[in-house]
Amino acid sequence: MTQRNLRKYKRISILILFALIAGSTIFFTPLNSLNFNGNDDKITLVEDDKENFEINDANGASWWNNSWRYRIPINITSNGGDLFNYQIEINIELTDWYNNGYINESGKDIRFVNSSNEEINYWIEHFDISGENSTIWVKVPVISGNERIYMYFGNPDVEGKSSIDNTMDAGLRYFYYDGLNFATYRGTDVYESAPNFNWGTGVVNINPENSWEDQSQTLSIRWEGWIANSDVGGHTFWVETDDGSRLYVNESLLINAWYDQAPTEHSSSPYSFSSIVPITYEWYENGGQAVSRLGWDPPSGGKTYPIPGSHLWNRKYSETPPSVSIGDLEFGKITINVNAIDLYGNFIPYANISIYNTSISKSPIDSIVSDENGTVTFSDLDTPPVDYNFSVTIKSNINSNLVELVNFTRNPINFVTLENTINLTCNVSTHTFNIIDADDKPVESGYLIVGNSTVPQIQNVTINNGEGQFYWVNTTPNYEYLYKVYYRNANYNPNTIELISGTIDQPADSLPVIDLKTNLTTIDFTILRRSDSTPITIGIDLKIFANRTETDVVTTLTSNTTGHAKFRWLNSSWSRLNNTDDYSLRVFLLDDAKSFNMTELRAGTNNFSRLSVNYSVSFAKSYTIWVDANPNDYQTELISLNPSDSFSVDWGTELKLRALFNVTKSTVSSDLGYNWADSVSYNIQKGGTTVLSGSLSKEIGNIGRYQATIDTSNLNSETAYVIKISATKSGYNSPSPLELTLSVFKNEMLLNQSDNDDSTLTPYWLEDVDMNVSPYGVNSEDLIIQENLFRYDDDTFNFSIPDIQNEWNLSRIIFDIYNITWNVTSLNEVRMHITDPSNIKHTWYDDDPDTNDDLDANLFEGIGNWTNLIIDLNKPSPTFNNNFEFIINGTYNGTINAIATVYFERDHVKAQYTKFNQTNEITITSNDQGWAIQNITFNIYNCYDTSTWDLVDPSTVNMEILTNESAIYSVDGTGSGTGKLTIDNITVYPLNGQFLFTVLSDTNLSFDVNISVEFIQEFYRNNYLEDLNITSIQNNIPKLGTFSLDTDNYEEGWLISSNSLEFTEIYNGTDYLLPSELEMNITIGTQTFSIQDSGVGEGTFSLSGFSSNQIYNAKIEANQDINFTISFSGSSSRTVYHSTTATVSYSILTTTQSGNVPYDSVN
Repeated sequence: MTQRNLRKYKRISILILFALIAGSTIFFTPLNSLNFNGNDDKITLVEDDKENFEINDANGASWWNNSWRYRIPINITSNGGDLFNYQIEINIELTDWYNNGYINESGKDIRFVNSSNEEINYWIEHFDISGENSTIWVKVPVISGNERIYMYFGNPDVEGKSSIDNTMDAGLRYFYYDGLNFATYRGTDVYESAPNFNWGTGVVNINPENSWEDQSQTLSIRWEGWIANSDVGGHTFWVETDDGSRLYVNESLLINAWYDQAPTEHSSSPYSFSSIVPITYEWYENGGQAVSRLGWDPPSGGKTYPIPGSHLWNRKYSETPPSVSIGDLEFGKITINVNAIDLYGNFIPYANISIYNTSISKSPIDSIVSDENGTVTFSDLDTPPVDYNFSVTIKSNINSNLVELVNFTRNPINFVTLENTINLTCNVSTHTFNIIDADDKPVESGYLIVGNSTVPQIQNVTINNGEGQFYWVNTTPNYEYLYKVYYRNANYNPNTIELISGTIDQPADSLPVIDLKTNLTTIDFTILRRSDSTPITIGIDLKIFANRTETDVVTTLTSNTTGHAKFRWLNSSWSRLNNTDDYSLRVFLLDDAKSFNMTELRAGTNNFSRLSVNYSVSFAKSYTIWVDANPNDYQTELISLNPSDSFSVDWGTELKLRALFNVTKSTVSSDLGYNWADSVSYNIQKGGTTVLSGSLSKEIGNIGRYQATIDTSNLNSETAYVIKISATKSGYNSPSPLELTLSVFKNEMLLNQSDNDDSTLTPYWLEDVDMNVSPYGVNSEDLIIQENLFRYDDDTFNFSIPDIQNEWNLSRIIFDIYNITWNVTSLNEVRMHITDPSNIKHTWYDDDPDTNDDLDANLFEGIGNWTNLIIDLNKPSPTFNNNFEFIINGTYNGTINAIATVYFERDHVKAQYTKFNQTNEITITSNDQGWAIQNITFNIYNCYDTSTWDLVDPSTVNMEILTNESAIYSVDGTGSGTGKLTIDNITVYPLNGQFLFTVLSDTNLSFDVNISVEFIQEFYRNNYLEDLNITSIQNNIPKLGTFSLDTDNYEEGWLISSNSLEFTEIYNGTDYLLPSELEMNITIGTQTFSIQDSGVGEGTFSLSGFSSNQIYNAKIEANQDINFTISFSGSSSRTVYHSTTATVSYSILTTTQSGNVPYDSVN
């Protein structure tokens, strides 16, 4: 055991008399009743690493460094394009802050950081605390749009970082003009030193790569920047110029030769400057030769052309410089780290630490429970200097009403810095238990219950790897605590046992560590097959009994897949045993006792028995057990119940997984068939690495069936995954895992040019162009229907086209009602009534505590509004046509205006089918679109007994329908040849790409059937397809008027992609032929149409233009006798567009045209 002692801190240590009443117990005593006058407890003020500590300011931006007490925000707005490493100028008056002691007299404590709290370079050009402005330049890495930087100050312990070298660019910046007096600006660039040029009569250029430096006559150039002196003393400046020159240093005109002249030298009087000052050199050329040279003669060194670049600096330039605004002064808030420690330097976990400002209130400012290291952090407190008091309580983790006050500071502590750490020494003693088993190994888990004679249960101490810590009040001199040690490990045994008990009669200074040895030990069992001594991989149950009686069960162990089991329990000295060898063991497989023998206890190849063996345990031991069992007799399988083994979905789709667990071989006949597993789990992998996993849950009422829902927003898009589903069941071999593939795609998106409707824009030069675009997400779904059609001997048949539509539940509607003319004079009389489509009246009144509505009833003026009137329905339309009507009434006259925000959830997709000449089964094609059936109704007619061809009542022949989930339903007879069945109590899932309904009866039947199906999306649920949110505005609604909603006006409905009749296996007995070769046509009603070729032996006829939910009679004709198969194929699709957020970029591309000018020419 290593005790965690506090560090020794160098800077400050205050030790004040500690005075607490030992052992006092407080049951929810309010801390505002504490008296803070008197002696302090022990407190240690700790110097900590302030550079790495971060707090939050009131605006939500983190405080850069707690060693700085003040800051101001500086907002920068780019008025042109993005700027990089741009130097902004800050002019700020600092005198008041200096007078208040906020800032150093030299500004050495100034620092600048960007919005990411990264320190950035700056240069103080001029610092003033006498009432004038100071000028500071800050180099901002990036200015894009709106940027914020901060200026920090208020730290007397640092040196200055102002640096022109790190802030400004080297050399001088020059500005090039056409004209003698800076008439027309051409461009700007930087030169590495002062000018030193003799261009003769040629082009005047400083950087030949600049195309705008192209003048040789009548031009002017201005150089700007800053200059540092060479030494203390007077500096003489020189120019050689043709034509004119002017030189300003520190805004003083030192040389003025602004006139036409041949190459001539001019000098200034000696000029002294002790700091870095501005410099401006102006020059012009008015024909002939061109010379521009700037040099100096410093106090030491002699006359030099040019002034070297190491003494010159400049700033970046923008024609549209950013704007700068300075915010208000912000004060850093105090942060205090508080450590609760016991009398011996150990941290106290989970102590409740409270902080007070007793000059304001004796109620705590805040109370926080410390972490496992005894530490809490109080942040965003007051601005220093400020005084605070503290208290510490500890609470029993068994009895929440048992609370002990173990420290409070009577006298306040003064805090003058932003970041602080203090240690509060508490009247607590901590004992560490080291608990080992009979084999001298740590007891891996369990707990201790520690109390005293008055309170038997004070703390529940967790044992972790043999160690546990008990801390409570130091009750010296009457120090006594009682403990009991319990072992619990669900991996080996579900029960809990008491290991040892004792007394703690000395505080931690005398007894810091308590070593305990228990009678716990371990027996390892290896279970082998009798026939070949190989490990049995299925779960074998080892039942262990006490006192040689099978009624006294200690535990049941189950071997793992490697044939091992472990018994972790007390050895034979356990007081519960009558004798030292009174442990007994028997072997079972699926509750069937098996013959076995066991190392040392029942040895010999023929000494196998189902009877128990008795044994004793002193220390750890291993046994081998041979069992007369064949694992191959216990087999299982997993069956996929998914639409496909390969899923392709859009990101964000909820994917359902389904699997069926089946026992295929067992000696226990009742286990055979669909059965529950012990666990079924899935594992989603990418490149063999697990990225998501979970369990499949049981489907209630469907034995053996499991399901789970995967939220693909937890996965990456444009990625392929492997899904593995596995299962285990004790006593059985695990089945081979199911392996499925999943491809997650990006959602489709489009841009809508909402204001310009994609028309060509034709702006004039310098005219602004407004482009307004909106990104929309696109999600689609399909419903495919395919069915074989029965053809009579005369080549006639019937068919119908299914109708597809959504049915919606109205889940919630929120009314905002305006322009209400009240007819009452008291708020107590104000009422609003809304009757929903189910004829339930909802009433609102003033100050209703059960609603969150907002009533604005100005009864004096008689006009008011009532908003946020919420009705939760979760019901379909009572007329089953997606139409919802609300009647509005209340204590008002005239008409009102209403805005409703409405939330719909799709209840189902309704489809109508008609099938003809059905016999022993009814099929509905599913494909792999993920649909399941929520409700299905069969209306049977023309039901014939095929043995007599008489119409029969389905109920008289015991007609039943069996689903592919093995549920059986009886058909109710409704008359001769008619019947009806509705299945609405289960979800019917597809199997092998179809919904199969098997027809059972006492005789063979033939019938026609109308089928109404309610589909739900079970496997690929996408919220954008399942939800519909709308806003409806309706004005001038009269009293008792109707507010109507019809989803058909808002939703994107189903569109028919294609409906057709497909002809396959067209065969004349010799060859497969094309319909055109047979002059094959179809007559529907009185119209005849040609059947189109689609392949050899195949043809198609489009049903475009034919109506749904109508029965058509058709006949096929050809120029010779043929055989063929007819099927109906229909596909409907639905696309939903929804607004979304996206990163939108643009680019302007030039055309091949040339010669454009900003203005039309004028003759």
